[in-house]
Amino acid sequence: MGDVARDDQKLGLNAGECHRITGDDCYLLRRHLAAAIEDLERAARYARDAADRAQEAESLEYVLWAPTPAEEALERVEELRSPAQGNRRLEVDLLRTRGHI
Repeated sequence: MGDVARDDQKLGLNAGECHRITGDDCYLLRRHLAAAIEDLERAARYARDAADRAQEAESLEYVLWAPTPAEEALERVEELRSPAQGNRRLEVDLLRTRGHI
């Protein structure tokens, strides 16, 4: 933690500026995810077909992070519960997402 603070000081950034930059990056990521949902869902299907459960979970994790109205997000979580069975990483992501909503 001390190294991070020293690096921030070298760059002339205070804690508020670092938080704002991180928040901006998160906002941009979420905006791009919204545009990429179809591609991510397709990637998850390909990964599932190839029995690559880790890649499937990663692709769907990004889908879950995309900005979505709460009701729609809960529906998406429910739709993914069946395909997630046996994929512990995805099951945890679904539970975490449901808890955040």
